[in-house]
Amino acid sequence: MLMTRDTWYTGFILYKEDYGNNSVRLYFLSIEKGLIHLYCKGANSKNSKLGPSLQYFSLLRLQVAGKLLNYISKVEIESLAIKYPTEQFYCACYINELITKILPTNSYLESEAFDLFNFYKNTLIELFYAENTQHQSLALRKFEINLLTFLGIIPYTAYDYQGQDIDPQGEYFLIQDQGFINHKQINLLTLDYLEQEQKLKQQWEQDPDSVDPLALQYLEYQHQQYQQQQKLTFYGKYLLLIHELFFENENRSTPTQLNLNDETKALLKEQDDQLASLLQVKIDLDEKRQVVTKITYQQLKNNFNEADLEQALAQKITQFKKFKEQNSKSKNSLSMFAQNFVNYNLFKNLDSQEQKQLLNQAHTLSKLYLNVLLGSRIIHSKEKLIEYKRLMASLT
Repeated sequence: MLMTRDTWYTGFILYKEDYGNNSVRLYFLSIEKGLIHLYCKGANSKNSKLGPSLQYFSLLRLQVAGKLLNYISKVEIESLAIKYPTEQFYCACYINELITKILPTNSYLESEAFDLFNFYKNTLIELFYAENTQHQSLALRKFEINLLTFLGIIPYTAYDYQGQDIDPQGEYFLIQDQGFINHKQINLLTLDYLEQEQKLKQQWEQDPDSVDPLALQYLEYQHQQYQQQQKLTFYGKYLLLIHELFFENENRSTPTQLNLNDETKALLKEQDDQLASLLQVKIDLDEKRQVVTKITYQQLKNNFNEADLEQALAQKITQFKKFKEQNSKSKNSLSMFAQNFVNYNLFKNLDSQEQKQLLNQAHTLSKLYLNVLLGSRIIHSKEKLIEYKRLMASLT
């Protein structure tokens, strides 16, 4: 994409921190360039016009300047920040922290940036509509698995390591660098490795120079890995459900060219009408001065008056009432979470024990790979959520 002096990015702030004198540095997830580093000079000063608008979970449109196009010069608020209940807020912070600690910056193709932005945005909506802990878990597991799929390090749960369909009645072990192996096959593989190891040892005793020491070490490593991974049993039924519930459609088409400067709003509406209705209608009526959207601070200063404010407020109140009426009608049929979460009925039709087992299997799968990526780094929002739940449990 050819960059010009009037370059705009549309997306969400994932993390921001103080940088130098009154400035901030932030991670910004944009639909155009994916995860990028940006800076905002004077954002923490008392007279800053840009700083107050840099809010988490608010869809923003930023104009950038500078030699590297990484300094924010203007902010347009596409929608006000989503206001989550406490648990959902920590969950949303968790996905922000996960992205910033795992993914690199400034290294995405247009289609990759679009995919990353899209499933992040969908997760924000799903968390907003989550009605209980199960819904939160579904949204988070889906995000984790999509993130790992985006990185290309997690095997598809619909196929085993040989590319064969998963047997719903089978039991499988996971070898991280190979995939899912049927428990019957892994016993044969273990015997095969033991035989190869024994042959190499005999050959080593007869002629040490004819045996590569690394080959012997590799066989021992594989045997130990198989023994270790046998502790992680995945059931075919749940692997197939994980594939249906959490993996994005592999054949989903993505736009070949994104002309986002002029068509961002239309593109977002095309991708998910719920985003516009959720982010533009969710307004705190007590904060009337924040009701104006898609108006820069410069325009607000020069062209906006009290009459315009009252008119904009009246329009938003009308939209809000209409949105509430639609929600009340939908409650009689299907919850908003169920409408936004693809294939939710597959989960709903399971009994409580099966639902719990499915979520445990999905968590085990994603945790296995996330632990490798994170290493010793701690996800602080996860720790805060655990502390909050313990506190609430102690008060009941």
